Amino acid sequence: RSLRGALVAFCNDNKVQQLVADVFVSSETSRVNKSLLLDVILRCRLTTFPAAWNRLLKLAMTGDDHHLQNAAVHVARSRSLTDFDQQLIALSRRGDVPIDNRVAALNAVAARLRPMPGEAFELLTSRLRPDVDPLSRVAAARALGDANLNGAQLLKLTEHLAGEGPLVAPLLVVAFHKTTNERIGLALVNALKQSPGASAVTIDDLDKLLRRYPASVRLAATDLRSQRVTSLREQEAYLTQLTAKLLLHPGDARRGQQVFFSKKVGCYGCHTIDARGGRVGPDLSRIGRIRRTIDLLEAIAVPSSTIVPGFRSYAVATTEGKVHTGLLVRQTPDAVFLRTAQLAEIRVARDEIDQMTPSNISVMPKGLEKTMTAQQFSDLMEFLYQRR
Repeated sequence: RSLRGALVAFCNDNKVQQLVADVFVSSETSRVNKSLLLDVILRCRLTTFPAAWNRLLKLAMTGDDHHLQNAAVHVARSRSLTDFDQQLIALSRRGDVPIDNRVAALNAVAARLRPMPGEAFELLTSRLRPDVDPLSRVAAARALGDANLNGAQLLKLTEHLAGEGPLVAPLLVVAFHKTTNERIGLALVNALKQSPGASAVTIDDLDKLLRRYPASVRLAATDLRSQRVTSLREQEAYLTQLTAKLLLHPGDARRGQQVFFSKKVGCYGCHTIDARGGRVGPDLSRIGRIRRTIDLLEAIAVPSSTIVPGFRSYAVATTEGKVHTGLLVRQTPDAVFLRTAQLAEIRVARDEIDQMTPSNISVMPKGLEKTMTAQQFSDLMEFLYQRR
């Protein structure tokens, strides 16, 4: 860990960059250390990689070490690198590599394939079976969501969507933003009505998805939308009550800061302000720039209604019967890492994962406003709003 941190800290130094490249290509370097070096490259915040790093990434992708191959693909995808498309496409077609590596390669390049080759589509949809590793299913679904699919492929995808749960369904739905075809739209609505994972598609996402389709498609989705409207109205009524209380108790930002950092309320346990606090939730140092008062109110009182991208929690069930819940902070070819509400980081080996499910419940506790007086809540709101 210390070595990785030191290399990342000095990764903008030319000599360190060359050291990383030289050690990686050396035949004396172990797989463990090569994996570490690929992780350093992944974490380095360089805008443009040096040529030596690009060469070693291509070497890893085209080599026979499947572990390093997968790690190099992960770097390309995570950093949105476009210089490796030919290697990624070639890798996805190789029958001598693990299917997860082929899926990962397509996941990295899918958005730039025009059109999506038929064999690639078949490979990805074959990984949507319930007996496939959850992370592999997610990678396949994400690739399909990013892909430029033709009409026949989209219609075929609705058949898969109809049986998908909340882990995969929202990822597949993204693919249908790229067409306005009525037949495809009606098939999509029908699939969502059958899908166990349709509940993970919010009313806002549903409206954005359907607004470009003909009126007949939007009419067919009336039942889907009405289910979400009912709960939304109940939420709006509660927020109206809280707003009325805030008007009776004008807030003070200085007192609100004390509330934020108090042990009783404990906002700082999960959120950071000016480098002070935890990292389970988003950094709130400049939250007032991007959130209105009503948005802040909703985020605190009804936290599950607006989960910030990247901060959705997952429940990971293992083959031993354990269930771990937390934010998916990072992945490696071997494991996933979750950060729990208790600020602990848990490593779960990929081959031990039995099921993985995204949660529509925020890791931020509901009812936090009820632990404060009306004045304390108003002070906290004012403190957050002033964070600009």
